[in-house]
Amino acid sequence: MKKLQERHGAIFVLLSTFTWVLFPILAYSATRIMPPLWFAALSAWVAAVLLFIYFAAKGQWQELGKREAYFPIAQVTLCIVVIPYALFNVGSSLTTGVNSSLLLLSEIIFTLILTHWYGEKTTWLKVAGSGAVLLGLIGLLYEPGQSISVGDMLIILSTSTYPIGNFYNKRALTYTTPAMILMSRFVLGAGLLTIIALLWSDPLTMQHIGGTWWMIMLNGFVVLSIGKLLFYEGLKRLDITKAITLGSVAPALSALYFLIFTSEALLWYQFIGMAILTLGLWLTFRRKSASIERTRYGKHLQ
Repeated sequence: MKKLQERHGAIFVLLSTFTWVLFPILAYSATRIMPPLWFAALSAWVAAVLLFIYFAAKGQWQELGKREAYFPIAQVTLCIVVIPYALFNVGSSLTTGVNSSLLLLSEIIFTLILTHWYGEKTTWLKVAGSGAVLLGLIGLLYEPGQSISVGDMLIILSTSTYPIGNFYNKRALTYTTPAMILMSRFVLGAGLLTIIALLWSDPLTMQHIGGTWWMIMLNGFVVLSIGKLLFYEGLKRLDITKAITLGSVAPALSALYFLIFTSEALLWYQFIGMAILTLGLWLTFRRKSASIERTRYGKHLQ
């Protein structure tokens, strides 16, 4: 049963990556036309509306009474929606499309460091899988003579709060449903991102919306709604490290898009990096997830 649950979890996460591939592509394209913070806020509003409809259709109103889920959901909103979406969308407007995609893999580094403290025991297979992904990341990002830009730094920084948010994701999932968490986090996140955009961004115009409305809808509906629902179904069944590592295939696929459809090109050693990354993903797929009862986010289940 445990093995079947893990397999189903891995499938859900891998399916979610095919939607998440669009995230850096849409952000890179849209932020060439409209202020980055407004793209983040409007996409979050689209997701908030759609997820509220999904939540209502499932008739899960009783979940609103589970107050123990409120604090972890608030932390998820801050660490996975507000901070990273704002930083990433600004960063992607200041760097290349390939870097916008590949630098998202920095999340693996922060996840590997923090999850041991969360109670997800560090085993040789965990280190080998995540280490191979990290080595692949270095091969993908390395380019002789290229200095790291402010945009690159912002994207790396945007991934640093994800492991904290995923800790609270796992805790929230022990109290309530994925639909409740996602609906709440995007309603709260969209509101906060709108306030940030009003205070610190250039004004939004109809010309901005006219040129990007379909990107906003696609990002909100496919990436932030469908993609995140799939990811949460996977996260329920896997530990944080395994879910995040398997999901890291998305940035690599996004980079391939920029290689094939734009003038930005990957070099030969970056393809070797992708091969090593694939090995890391395979090793991660083989590893069994940590038992939730032995982790800090699930210790109250004992």
